[in-house]
Amino acid sequence: MNKDSLKIYLFKTIRTIGRVFYKKHVWLLSDRESAAGDNGEALFKYLQSKDVNSIFAISKSSPDYKKMAQIGKVVEYDSLFYKFLLCVCDVHLSSQMIHMETHRETFQVFLQHGVTMDDMHSMINPASHENFYIVVSGRQE
Repeated sequence: MNKDSLKIYLFKTIRTIGRVFYKKHVWLLSDRESAAGDNGEALFKYLQSKDVNSIFAISKSSPDYKKMAQIGKVVEYDSLFYKFLLCVCDVHLSSQMIHMETHRETFQVFLQHGVTMDDMHSMINPASHENFYIVVSGRQE
């Protein structure tokens, strides 16, 4: 079994077992690992008034950690619980391409910010699948 196959197997196993015991529907949001202040934070604030179990991922050493914890639920970025949430969440949203994975079971939304002028296919194509979406400022979308 190669590394990618093992990763997919582990993901599916954790997701299947994890969802049996952790029955909360979760939307996992983030901006940068060590900073909030982008589209992820804005959407996280908005979701606090909605019937959505949203959790924001950010490094505990970030100056923004306490600020985000005052807004809603926060998980330490790259902790074991964060990795678990990546497996069991219903939706993963980020203003960065942080942990945008190729598994198709989770809706993944890249919160595009601004208008992109550079070619980003090498970054986006590896994460792209039928449940990967990009929020953009273009008229067509």
